[in-house]
Amino acid sequence: MSALVLVLYVGLGIAVVALVPGISVIGREALRRRHERRAVERLAAARKVLSRLRVEPAARVARSLAQGFDRSTILAVLEQALDEEARCAVVCEELGLRAAWERALRESKSWNERAHAARMLGKLGAASASPALASALANPHEDTTVRLAAAEAIGSIPDIAVLPHLCEALASQGEGGAKVVAEALISFGSDAVRPLVEMLDDERVQARTWAARVLGKIGDPGATLSLVAQLGDGNAAARTAAAEALGHIGDPRSTRPLVSVVLGDPSSGVRARAAAALARVGDEEVVGTLVATLGDPDPEVRSRAVDALAALSPKDRSAIERALFDPCDDVRRSAALAMDRLGMVSAWAAALGEATGEGRAAARAALVAVGRAGLSEAIVAAARHEAGAVRAGVFRILGELGSSRHAAALGRALDDAAAEARESAALALGRIGGEQAVAMLGRDKPEGVAQAVWIVARALAGVETWVAEARALLSDPVAAAAARAVCEAEGEAVARAFEARVGTVRPAESGRRMVTLSRFAIAARRAARLEDRVRAILELADRRGPEATAALAEVAVSDPSAEARALAARSLAQVEERWLAVPALVRALSDPSPEVVFEASQALGLGAGGEDKKGRRSSEGAPSERNGASRRTTGSLFLEKAGETAA
Repeated sequence: MSALVLVLYVGLGIAVVALVPGISVIGREALRRRHERRAVERLAAARKVLSRLRVEPAARVARSLAQGFDRSTILAVLEQALDEEARCAVVCEELGLRAAWERALRESKSWNERAHAARMLGKLGAASASPALASALANPHEDTTVRLAAAEAIGSIPDIAVLPHLCEALASQGEGGAKVVAEALISFGSDAVRPLVEMLDDERVQARTWAARVLGKIGDPGATLSLVAQLGDGNAAARTAAAEALGHIGDPRSTRPLVSVVLGDPSSGVRARAAAALARVGDEEVVGTLVATLGDPDPEVRSRAVDALAALSPKDRSAIERALFDPCDDVRRSAALAMDRLGMVSAWAAALGEATGEGRAAARAALVAVGRAGLSEAIVAAARHEAGAVRAGVFRILGELGSSRHAAALGRALDDAAAEARESAALALGRIGGEQAVAMLGRDKPEGVAQAVWIVARALAGVETWVAEARALLSDPVAAAAARAVCEAEGEAVARAFEARVGTVRPAESGRRMVTLSRFAIAARRAARLEDRVRAILELADRRGPEATAALAEVAVSDPSAEARALAARSLAQVEERWLAVPALVRALSDPSPEVVFEASQALGLGAGGEDKKGRRSSEGAPSERNGASRRTTGSLFLEKAGETAA
């Protein structure tokens, strides 16, 4: 054999070896496609046989399927058909598939097969499959996926015989599994109420807690009395669940028990949930209870009470307004959101354009409290009001809030159509300060803005050249008087800030005063000892301001001591924030203590017999001086008496 022939044979061998894998792959792919085509053809043929259910008995269709097709084809076509036609369940029974799926659910070693069997039993909808599904669901060692599939399957089978198994599973599952079981129980509706009510007497806390939750979701009033009884459960979680459930049910029979829980339960979480529930089951009669709850020592309870009051939408909203000055941020935000939902924020914004100074001051103080509670967006929205005086008032409030987030809106307001609004925006930018505000105040003075206003605004921003410009302005008596007039018109805070910039007042004093005021407001509401609360009331009466007034008003209607309530009512006679004080004083006229009633009537301008100012007999001294001296003397005497008792 020549070398050339040998080379040709070798090359041919290599080519054959190289082609074999390719030919093998092509062959396998061709076979796969052929099998798929045949499987699709078999499925189509099986569907045609199954479609004869409309004209033939299920037993005959089942025999045709069993004789003409393999098991995998039958399972595939029935799995799809069960979603479309309920009569296919009869075919499954005839073919013994239900028993096969139940056996797979009990015996299969693959969790995937067990989960699939549970899902198919659920699609089958046969009541006879319920025990097998319930057994898988109640098995604590079963895979979570299988238990979830079993719970969903049980929920689709209307067999009340499975309810005891579901209730037992509800008590024994973990948090995730219990949620699925709870959904299955909820699907039974009123049929599940009786076994769930029986679970309320179970020794296990989880059983009682979850039973109450599910009863609340079902919402059947037949469970009301049993849930009311659970409000006295020894476990706080069970009581909380009962309170929430009663709120969902909304049965008026639970109103009084929930009131008792709100006022007396030792757990703050239970009191909070009960307060929220009262908003759903109560009416105007529970408003007084919720107002008293605003004095609860726990912030969550006070916050829930505010939400509940807002949901009831009472005519007198002064209690929610006082909550705007609560020591806790969350409570203040709840109050702000409640007032916004009730339409009060827009009403206060409109009141900024009122003719009376008292109305404007009240609206401004309330809106500042709303902004400090974190709801300044609602105030910014009022900057589009058609009245220039309202827009000017909004810009003043934004300046008082002092957040740089509002600098852009204030910068645009420098071109407002109303000169008053442009001036307020400039002063607000000065109070906010920062790079963005400085850049906006660095432009030429807007047309119509007074020179004194522009100078004060730029000085408030703190730029050295602008501060020097303001100092030069103050050398002119006329200009200095104009600058002082601008500061006085904007309020004490602006006056102090301006004077601090030009070097006459240290700004730290105001900050210290606010911190001290908050501390006394908290003590007046929450201090355990009566003498501590009295000291705080006296300090608040001297310091004044919306926060002090709100605290005094709350003490006047909610403090457990008649002496403290009377002292707070007397202190409210001199406050400027009458919109906060008057509602509390009116409520105090119904106080069980005659002393509190007397002080409230005096503070409201009524005589001891309830007569108007014009009809009462005159007394010596001006009212403010007489009340102030009396308040201080009474408080001092009480503190001396308390000290002697302690000694």
